[in-house]
Amino acid sequence: MSRYIVRRLGFLLLTLLLTSIIIFTITQLLPGDVARIILGREASDTDIAALRAEFVLERPAPIQFITWLASFIVGDWGESYGTGQAIRPLVLERLGNSLMLAAVTLVISVPISVALGVVAGFREDSVLAHTISIGSLSVVGLPEFV
Repeated sequence: MSRYIVRRLGFLLLTLLLTSIIIFTITQLLPGDVARIILGREASDTDIAALRAEFVLERPAPIQFITWLASFIVGDWGESYGTGQAIRPLVLERLGNSLMLAAVTLVISVPISVALGVVAGFREDSVLAHTISIGSLSVVGLPEFV
């Protein structure tokens, strides 16, 4: 059992790493200069160069990613461009609400799902079973807050 858990945690970490690489790559391919976007059109070249140096934007993309990943792992998640506040406390502050929402969703959805699965199992290949299957697949795509 412990091997299974370790294996699943390894897959979780691999999935998170691959997802972050894909998102980072997509953001690198977007047009425009991040420093210019943050500071605006009227910003001087000196200010833009200083911001690019602060955000490590003058280095190659792999170095930028490794720098970001290392900072993230040690708990430095950066600052919000909008408010100037540190991101980590903002995320952790809202984590409780997200966990509560997920718990309420589980408490409601699991019993309903089990009951519908039993009904669909007893009425295999009926209109009701197909309706339950299609409805279940449709509901899976809805966000939790709905």
